[in-house]
Amino acid sequence: MTAPSAEDPSTQVVVVVDPYSTGCLVAKEINLRGYPIVALWTKGFSEAMKTHVPQSCGTMNYLASVDEPMEGSLQATADALKSAIGEGKTVAACLAGGEAGVDLADSLSEFMGLLTNGTEIPNRRDKKIQQELIRSMGLRSVRQAGGDTLEQVETFLRTESYPIVLKPNESAGSDGVKLCNTYEEAVEHFDVLMKSQMVNGGEVPAVLCQEFLRGKEYVVDHVSRDGVHKTMMVWVYDKRPANGSAFVYYACSPVPCDGPEAKVLIPYVRGVLDALGIKNGPSHGRCWQEEHLIRFPSLALNSSHLLIFPLRRSYHHRGWTLSRRNELPCTWWGWELETTGEIFDGRIFSSRGDCRCLS
Repeated sequence: MTAPSAEDPSTQVVVVVDPYSTGCLVAKEINLRGYPIVALWTKGFSEAMKTHVPQSCGTMNYLASVDEPMEGSLQATADALKSAIGEGKTVAACLAGGEAGVDLADSLSEFMGLLTNGTEIPNRRDKKIQQELIRSMGLRSVRQAGGDTLEQVETFLRTESYPIVLKPNESAGSDGVKLCNTYEEAVEHFDVLMKSQMVNGGEVPAVLCQEFLRGKEYVVDHVSRDGVHKTMMVWVYDKRPANGSAFVYYACSPVPCDGPEAKVLIPYVRGVLDALGIKNGPSHGRCWQEEHLIRFPSLALNSSHLLIFPLRRSYHHRGWTLSRRNELPCTWWGWELETTGEIFDGRIFSSRGDCRCLS
C-alpha cells in the first residue's frame, strides 16, 4: 500500500467514489489542500443523488466526472480514470464518498496499489455480513435472518418477538427501514422492499430482519490509518416517531469522552472495526445500550459526522455556540491544531478546521 507522497499535490489526483452529501465535504476539503478531485460514479447510482450537495460546499469543481464502465472490470475502470485524468497526473488515493461507493473504492484502491481496506472481506457494508463477522469474534451481536426470498426468513419472522425491524441489507441511513409489529406487516414490507429501488439507486439485493433494539442509540465516529483507530466523536441520537415513520432524526448530542458511556462504547466499536477488517478511512458505528448491554446493528464506512469542518457558522447546543471562527468547546474532546501542535484546554479556533482528535 502507498500513501500520497510529498510531490506537488496538483499533480496527484484523488478519486472519490459517489461523492454526495457529507462525501462532498470530504472532497471539498481535499481539494482545498491542492489535490484535484475526480468523481467516480458507480453503476446505477441515482442521478438525483448526484445533485445532493451540501449548500456549504457551493459548486463542486471536479477535474473530471467518470461513470463506472458497464462491463464493470477493475481494469476498465482504471483505464477510464487514466483517460479522464490525462498526462502528467497520477492517482494518489481512492476513497468512498458515500455508502454506495464503499465496495468499488475498496476493490479499486486495492487494484491500483493505493492505501486500502482491500477485499479480503467482500461486501463488508452488507449489514448481515457485519453481524456474522462480529459474532465470530465473540462480540455481542443482533439476532437476525436475511435473504431474497420469504422462505429464508420465515422461521425468524414466526419465532422472534415483535416488533422487529426490516431493512435492505445494504441500506444507507434509514432507507427502507421499518418497524413491523406483526408477522403480516413484516411479510408485506419484505415484499415491498424486494420490489423497490434503494435511494442511492439499484434494486434491493436482499432483506435483513433483525430484533428490535431498545435503549439509547449512540454513534461512535472513527478515523483509521494502518489499523490504528482514532475516535473523533461519540454522539447520542434523539429519534422519535413522526410522519408515519418510527425512526425520525430530531437531534444528536455530543457525549463526554470521559463519561461512562464513551468508556464502554469506544472499545466495543474498535473491536468491531477490527472484526470487519477496517484499517483505513472514516467509519460511523451505530450501537444501542440498554443498561450494561451493548448491541451493534450496523457500521457505515463513510464520513457521516466525520470531517465536517468548517463547522456551521452558528450551531447551538446546551447553551454554547459554534461561531463564525469555528469554535469547538473541548470540554468533550481534546483537539490539536496541526499547524502549531498546541493543545487548547478550552476552545479551538481554526479558519479551516485543521485539527485532529487526540483521543
